[in-house]
Amino acid sequence: MPPARNKFAVGHFMRTKKQLKNSLAEEKAKLSLEIKNSQQQIHRLKIKATAITETKQDLQCKVPSNANTKSSTANGMRTRSPTTLEIDEMAPVTLKRRRTETFDMALMVHVGQKAIQNQHLMVYMTHCQKGAKQVP
Repeated sequence: MPPARNKFAVGHFMRTKKQLKNSLAEEKAKLSLEIKNSQQQIHRLKIKATAITETKQDLQCKVPSNANTKSSTANGMRTRSPTTLEIDEMAPVTLKRRRTETFDMALMVHVGQKAIQNQHLMVYMTHCQKGAKQVP
């Protein structure tokens, strides 16, 4: 009888190889799904960033260049109610400053509407400067 040989377990080797191959395939599928989701999220964020940039540029074009001048309300300096325009209570300089601020803010709000600026706001400013205590 010939001597016993050490046989290689081919069946066991093939099963182990198949299991490793399947586990690596599952891991690759999970990673590729994560990559795909991350790429989609990056794409969505880029689209949103572009939209925000365009909106910001549109808004900057619509705001007049003198929008940040003479505005004490933006700095939080005003301490009294802006609707108090009683002549007896305040100095004329304060009344004029508040009327100017109101007018400037109204101009910013109604930037493209020259007819409204020229008619309604000028009537309001004239009425305030004449010293009426209440605006109708």
